[in-house]
Amino acid sequence: MVRHLVRGDKVNWAIMRHGEAGRAAIDADRRLTVSGREVVVDHARRLSDTAFHPRTIVSSSLVRARETAALVRETAFPDASMLVDDALVPSGIRQGVIGLLMAQVLGAASDCAQPDILLVSHQPLIGDLVAELTGRLVSVHPGTIVGMMMDMPSEGMSSDQTNNGDSSLTWVID
Repeated sequence: MVRHLVRGDKVNWAIMRHGEAGRAAIDADRRLTVSGREVVVDHARRLSDTAFHPRTIVSSSLVRARETAALVRETAFPDASMLVDDALVPSGIRQGVIGLLMAQVLGAASDCAQPDILLVSHQPLIGDLVAELTGRLVSVHPGTIVGMMMDMPSEGMSSDQTNNGDSSLTWVID
């Protein structure tokens, strides 16, 4: 029997910094380097050895983040759905990311037992977000994945009435 998540349950989510990227005339067009791709593949394999298996991978629209998300999916989670969202660009703001995360969590909770979600983004957004949501400072190098746990919103609460995504740090792959 599969037990679906209900409001008040804990949700696992993670945020990953894209792999090392080379130079380009336009920042949004920077592509992963060979070593950046190798680190992403290594970290994806390490992630697949954990209990965290994302059903959804959401990346920033920048090329390096989309390449990172695609490599993670190809390497370890071929059944994960892939989405792109501009809330995850380097200049994104906390509330935009929390809104995106809550929409994914609440949507997934209705049709699966474990809606683990992986976000692929950039610095300084990741470091700031992790610090604000967990109260912990984490070094976020290219390819780092930070795992967190948060409470589902309480019954009758909208995503903007929650604890603002406050999470506890559960693991780091670096």
